Amino acid sequence: MSKRISFVKNNIIFATKYFNLDHCFSIKMTQRGSVILSKRKKDGKRVVLKIASKSVYSTESDIYPSRSSGLLNEITILEKINGHKNFSKLISKVINDEIVASLIDFVPGKDLFCVPNNYKRQVIISLIKILFQLHSIGFTHGDIQPKNFLFSAKNPFKLTLIDFELSKRITDHNKLYPGKTEYLSPENAFIVLTKGIINNSVAQDIYSLGVTILSMLAGNSVVSFNKNNLSRTEKLKLLHKKNFYFNITKVHENFLPLAKIIISILSKKTSEQPQSIKLFAKEIKINHLL
Repeated sequence: MSKRISFVKNNIIFATKYFNLDHCFSIKMTQRGSVILSKRKKDGKRVVLKIASKSVYSTESDIYPSRSSGLLNEITILEKINGHKNFSKLISKVINDEIVASLIDFVPGKDLFCVPNNYKRQVIISLIKILFQLHSIGFTHGDIQPKNFLFSAKNPFKLTLIDFELSKRITDHNKLYPGKTEYLSPENAFIVLTKGIINNSVAQDIYSLGVTILSMLAGNSVVSFNKNNLSRTEKLKLLHKKNFYFNITKVHENFLPLAKIIISILSKKTSEQPQSIKLFAKEIKINHLL
């Protein structure tokens, strides 16, 4: 264990020196990767440092596959979409034999679970516009969920989409690991069960967006099961069999008609669901705003 901790710390020390950073505060740190809030020494600018080890030590000192491929993928995607507003911005990177590290512009804000009721309608429009923009330039996100959108208290209608580790070109049919389980469509839940990886498609982004909007309206994750403390595999099986429900009891009455429309969309067969953001927006009656 001490060898593994030392391994992680050495990578963090290397990256902070390479990027000339100061005042590091860990947001999340595991043996396979770290996300660290920091500041640049030269100008005090707040940044997010992401580090993934290309190999990690188990308690038995064996080498296990790392999650560096996800960070490598995010770096590749951000290099291609840098300059587009509403997305994470890559500042710098370092890739060597030991680690993959990226320096990303820090976005102050809260996730969608914290959006006040009086802002939610406009935020829904912003969400749809952002995903429409991403798809229009040829990319899917692969992990649409409330925690991957940040809004500013000063300007709640200015949203930023973050975490592109599962993103890919729409024309790229390579399979990737899935996003958060509760936001997977029943069809993709089955594919994950059988193959472990999926095609993070436009249709999956749209399904996840629907669940994300419902969760924002409720202020909590709405996908519910009749049992508690389920494993990921158990959740995937229930999703595939459609043995779950959308709990919208906490949705304000003003938004209940919209929530019911979205649930009806998500309950359709995949072939009958909207195949583009424009069609999704049309079904919830805001397509004229795109």
